[in-house]
Amino acid sequence: VIAVNLKLDEGNYDISWYDAEATSYEISTAAQLAGVSYILRSVDTLEELELFRGKTITLTADIDLSGHAWIPIVYFSGTFDGGSHTITGLYVNNPNSLNQGLFGILRAVGGSYNVEIKNICLEDSYIYGSANVGGIVGYADAGVGIVPTSMLKINISNCVSYAVVKSKNGGNDDSSAAGGIVGNMDSSQAVVENCENYGSINGTGYHVGGIVGYTEGGKVRNCANYGTVYGSTACVGGIVGESVDGQVYNSISLGSVSGDVKYIGAIVGRNTDNDGTVEQCYYLKGSADARGDNKERTALGTKKGVLADGDEG
Repeated sequence: VIAVNLKLDEGNYDISWYDAEATSYEISTAAQLAGVSYILRSVDTLEELELFRGKTITLTADIDLSGHAWIPIVYFSGTFDGGSHTITGLYVNNPNSLNQGLFGILRAVGGSYNVEIKNICLEDSYIYGSANVGGIVGYADAGVGIVPTSMLKINISNCVSYAVVKSKNGGNDDSSAAGGIVGNMDSSQAVVENCENYGSINGTGYHVGGIVGYTEGGKVRNCANYGTVYGSTACVGGIVGESVDGQVYNSISLGSVSGDVKYIGAIVGRNTDNDGTVEQCYYLKGSADARGDNKERTALGTKKGVLADGDEG
């Protein structure tokens, strides 16, 4: 039984498509998409958060969300296939709230099922939150459940965002964690691949990236950023703002990257302690502008392993 939840206005969502016994669903309207958010925000127990584990939701038409403030989908644990359709008009203006995006939180909850978000194009959209803010996903966490973390996986693939993404600096340790695709990817079993960002990304705290704001052990592969990336403090990158033991591979940034303090990189703002890997990555020469302590315009904003302009990362 789905309880009443006043966070989503009556009449703006449709859950008639949902059958607890089914393993796949097709949705084609804005109200049905809002229904996914409604269902997961209406559960009463942790077990109910697994409603979509091992199940697939497929978008079968373009969707226009204009005219309504979007309430992000949280704790999604299944597969969402956008079917290469476009979502337009997504509007989020929650500068005092964490985990903002089309999906606020993805969470692997154990078992043999992966969480997958794929084939989505987001256009004419605006997303503003305090921290963990992304065009597609705010916060991706694959470290929950009784199964060892090594068996859990989140995969975000073939997504394109033209959304404006802003963060207010309301997270831990002054982190903005703002990214064109994912804000915070806090797991070694999380992967972003074959994704593109064209929107502007702006953060007033640490960790601002064209694709991912912050990752701890996550992997970014075959991605491209064409948008403007700006952070008013440190750790600003064309692909990833800060990577802690993460992997960035075969990616390119052609957008301008700038910040007011340090660790400003055309590919990765800060590759913490040089523990992560950055391989076969390219960027537009001179695109990274460090206005503060670190003036170097480089692929990596760290003092260790810094690469000269135009070199392969």
